[in-house]
Order: sequence, then C-alpha cells, then structure tokens
Amino acid sequence: MKKKEIESMLSTDVPFKASDSLKGRIMEKAVREEPAAVRARSWKWARWAMPVAAALALAVLVTVKPGVTPAIAAEKLFRTAAEYFNQRPVFSAKVEVRTLPQDNFGYTHPLKPYVDHTMTVDRENGVWRLEKSERAALYDGQYTWIWNPENGLGTKLDGTDQVGALELFVIFLDPAEILQDVALLDSVNPEARVRLSEKNGVITYAIDSPIQGDFSDKYMKYSSVFESDTRWTYTFDKASGRLLTFRIEGLFSGLRKTLFQVTDIDYEARVDSRLFEAPEEVDWLDRTAANRAMEASTLPYDAFRNIDAEQALLKGIDALQAWDVNGLKVFFGQYHLRTLEPLKGCRLVRHEKPFTSGQFPGVFIRCTLERADGKTEKRTFALRNDKGYGAWTVDGGL
Repeated sequence: MKKKEIESMLSTDVPFKASDSLKGRIMEKAVREEPAAVRARSWKWARWAMPVAAALALAVLVTVKPGVTPAIAAEKLFRTAAEYFNQRPVFSAKVEVRTLPQDNFGYTHPLKPYVDHTMTVDRENGVWRLEKSERAALYDGQYTWIWNPENGLGTKLDGTDQVGALELFVIFLDPAEILQDVALLDSVNPEARVRLSEKNGVITYAIDSPIQGDFSDKYMKYSSVFESDTRWTYTFDKASGRLLTFRIEGLFSGLRKTLFQVTDIDYEARVDSRLFEAPEEVDWLDRTAANRAMEASTLPYDAFRNIDAEQALLKGIDALQAWDVNGLKVFFGQYHLRTLEPLKGCRLVRHEKPFTSGQFPGVFIRCTLERADGKTEKRTFALRNDKGYGAWTVDGGL
C-alpha cells in the first residue's frame, strides 16, 4: 500500500461495513462454534459467535478523505498479512497479559502483573496449544482440553468448544481468517474508530473501542478487554506485509495501560507433535456433549429448572452442606468435586439480590458462607441457565 494512500486517511468520517462474504463466514462460525464456559469469566468470547453475528450489520467509522475507499485499503493490508501466515503452517507467539496465572485466558485487569503466555499453532494439522504457568489448553484435532498443571485437574471438551477455551486468544486460531476478517472487531461496536499510519517502513492499524456492557453494578468493569475502554494496535512490516506486533491497551483512571501484547512471533517454529497431546497424568472431567447427555438421564437437572436464581443458589448450597454429589454435578458441574471440598458442609449465612454486570448472560449473587470449620467467607457466584439443559449452573465464583 502506498504511503500517499495511508496519509490520505486522516480527515472526514465515512462508514466502513463488513462485507457480505465476511458476514457469511461469521454466521457459519456462529452456528458451528458455541463457546462453553469452563471456569469463572469464560463467557467473554461468546461474543465471537452468536452475539457478534447479529452485530455485523453495525457500521464502524474510519478516518478517511472523501473519494478514498477505506475498506479496500484496510482489506489489502490485512490480506497481505494473512497471506504471509498462509505460507507458514506452524507458528508460535509469545504474549504478555495482565492477568492471574490460574485464571481464564480472557480475564485481564490493569492492576495485575504481566503473565507470560505461549500460543503454538500447527495450521497444517489443525491443532494448537496455549499455556501459561497455571493454565494450559490444547486442541488435538478431536477434543479440546483445559487443565491446571499445578493441581493436575483438567476438563475435556468437544472440539467445537475451542473458542470458549481460547477466549481472547482466539485471534490466533486462524490468523489468515482473523486478519482478513478484522472488520469483525470493529463491527462489534458502532462507536469504534480506526486509524492507519505509516512511519519508517512500519504500518500501524489502531482501533479505539469504548467499554461495552451494562455497568450499573461495576463488578465486572475492567475484567476483560471488552469491559474496558481499549485501543487495539497492530503493526505490519511494509515491505513483507507480515504482522510484527499486536497489543491492547486499556484506559484506567485516566491512564493507558497495556493489557495484552504480543512480544514475539516465530514464523518458522519447529515443534514436537507430542506438544498437542493431552497429558495422561491429569484428572480429567468429561464435559463433552456425549457425556453430558448420558449424565442428563441420571442427574437431577429438573431440580434446578424453572426456578429463579436465588432458589437455585439455595439448592446448590444445600447440596454442598449435605455433600449431595448428584446435585453438585448439576449446579457445580464445571468443577471437579476436589475443587469443592473446601466448601463441604458449608451453610449460607446471607445473600443479596441477583444483579447483572458487564456482558455476562446470567446473574451474580453476593453471599456469605460459613464453612464446616466455623470460618466465614464472602463469595460472588455467577449463575446462568442458558445451557446445561436449562438448569441453573455456576459459571464462576470458586
């Protein structure tokens, strides 16, 4: 792309809409990949499937002079970078994220320290692996696996749950498609603004995206890049077109803090195929659709259907107090029983009314629990009933 073409994109606003082909690809993706939450906050990247498909009709604004077509210029830029990825079937990326070592890959917070992540993708064989010190995930071509190397507990999911497992890192799942479909990021938010610039052979593409979600209660504010005011910045080598860097900055207390940044991309990565095999020593919780369907015939899902969230919470805490394993497998079905053991025998002292925050599709309930040893602790449980056969389940708070 010529420097004059980039420099010309610096004045009047005009609409930049996703193409029909892009919409078709995202709609198709929405149908085949319904993300599954595994631990707290794992609902974030549900927006990449069903909700985003509806948002694709929204226009975004690009700074550009009349007569210049920004869609063509931006599409050319990202298409060139995608072609560079296409020529390299295996790549590895180093990423720093302000997060917690054990938390989901979508959780970020401006006050947390950087945690190193490594994402390795073998596009030729259709497998990938993502890891940090206390959380790892991989797709072996059939199943998605998520585990904690520190405690040896993990979850086995269907292959269609890749988006839910990767969350923010889904941008690396297929760089060729994501780079070409960069309009998806813009179209999610009609107030997003895009800037293009070039200096010393480096092209910079930046998207400013205001905070999204209802924050009448600020509980989820700043807990993800989408629940923050952010700037997404890509840089490309002008000569080759390859992606050089990618970072996401969040606005917090008037200051910009980098939440997510790619520090290195190895386009010539060499990896052992065993990297994409699930470790045998992990205690796996089977949450595949086939296994859940089998459990549905024996577990008391009906007890957690057709009631409100408060009633479901009371039933769930009763199950903890009585250590009703079948009830726990419904209400706390995403958790290993070993994870629940510290709350075995607890009772509910008090709880507040359910509230919503951010983009979570369910409700939160703040409560105080008294453990079997007499100690009290406060928890905020995330509850939803839009999956799991319509029963209320816990999607975070442990």
